[in-house]
Amino acid sequence: MGDTYNPYSDLTHFDNVVVTGNPYILRDDIFSPEEMQRIQKELNLWKFYRGNQWKVQRPTGEPQITLNYCRAFVDKGVAFLMGKGFSFKVKPEAEEITKPLLNTVWEDNNKELLGVEMAQAGGITGNAWVKVVVENYDPKLQPEYYDMYPNGRIRILILPTYTVFPTWDAHDRDRMVRCTIVYPVILEQENADGSISKEQVWYREEITSQEITEYINDTQINKRENILREIPVVRIKNLPLPGEPYGMSDLQDIIPLQVEINNKTTDISDIINYHAAPVTIVQGAKVGDLERGARKVWSGIPKDGKVYNLELETDLAAANNYLGFLKTAMFEIAHMPKDAFGHGEGRISNTSGIALHIKNQPLMELTRTKWITYGEGIRKINRLILKYAELIKHPDFDLEGFEKLNSHQKYWTEIIFPNPLPKDELMQLQLMAQKISLLLQSRKDALTELGETEAAEKLAEIIEEAQYIQDSVYDADLQLERARDLNLGGIISKDEKARDDISDD
Repeated sequence: MGDTYNPYSDLTHFDNVVVTGNPYILRDDIFSPEEMQRIQKELNLWKFYRGNQWKVQRPTGEPQITLNYCRAFVDKGVAFLMGKGFSFKVKPEAEEITKPLLNTVWEDNNKELLGVEMAQAGGITGNAWVKVVVENYDPKLQPEYYDMYPNGRIRILILPTYTVFPTWDAHDRDRMVRCTIVYPVILEQENADGSISKEQVWYREEITSQEITEYINDTQINKRENILREIPVVRIKNLPLPGEPYGMSDLQDIIPLQVEINNKTTDISDIINYHAAPVTIVQGAKVGDLERGARKVWSGIPKDGKVYNLELETDLAAANNYLGFLKTAMFEIAHMPKDAFGHGEGRISNTSGIALHIKNQPLMELTRTKWITYGEGIRKINRLILKYAELIKHPDFDLEGFEKLNSHQKYWTEIIFPNPLPKDELMQLQLMAQKISLLLQSRKDALTELGETEAAEKLAEIIEEAQYIQDSVYDADLQLERARDLNLGGIISKDEKARDDISDD
């Protein structure tokens, strides 16, 4: 297809360009004050997640304890949201048309890992940015990839949150009218003497619904038409904020508590260290005159002299209680039940399913909210995938059948997230069997409740197998034929028994 259907090449047309991993270099001539503030905020959130939570480093040898609850809370939220993946549901008319393609593209992009990265970026910064592109391969340089993707490969890319700068419609904060992607790159150039010089430059991509323009620093290097006619960048809010274009981070409210926990834990550590290796105070005598060591007796100390150890006189229990209060407050504000980390009072083996749901209710309420926000974002990604597949004439796409569908049937998808909590399958099966017998639930819904992502296909397979078994039972000839083919139990046919040369033995 050539470069016609490759509107976003991601620097593949540049020579000797290396993307730098340092996002902390900021330029006020590129970013507005509001954008600079957002970048600094997001970089600070990333620092806390990674465990870099101290502004001032203590001298070498002094304890500086970091209890990184920020990472633990984000990872637990990611596990509840994306631990069991997600699946798609489409209109019945598009079941054999759009669903196979969506599954193919997502699996080709490692759906499970993409889901984890989306949830992780959103949980840390409040937003996940996803770009859908078509990547073409050179048949000479990459023949194996060209054979696999002759029309181009649909890629789903998770963008670093601090590289995306959207412009929103003045009257609709959910409609993006422009998207700017900016990040530093290292440009390598060969000098006349054969040496290699490196220069850090800024790559900038301006995307609108009509065109895409690329810059290196302030020099325009490429400009082309946007054949998709919409911006292929999707913003996923982690937690919604009404009237705001950006979502809310899981860490926003707990960072002050995290700092206080680190400080107080370090203070307690200092107290214990001083108590375990106390300072010896000598008054009215010279330290050099006193022989140090175990089982030593000091004498000749002046009348007014004193030698004693600095003892712990503070109430360490009060400090521990305050630290416990901080941890409890952090768990409550973050909607994290302690049971989720294995610190509950009751044992899981003795906990009923209902009690388990009640204990994890705060985290489940948070997860259900994320099902809505991340589900909306994944639906938008699916729409871009289908539009690209139509443009590049994807070989695994039924274009003829797709064109017969109306717009609602083409692009409608529902995202299904399995319940992350464990269940008592025996009790669940008994309850579902009663519902099915009372016509309160279908078998397809029961399969979905059990976590079957392809419930319709699985039900059809079960019905087909049940019908085959039923036909086999009531068809004696078929049963005899199957037994003769398998030679089960030495079964002898009537014709074989009628032969004179075969005895009853």
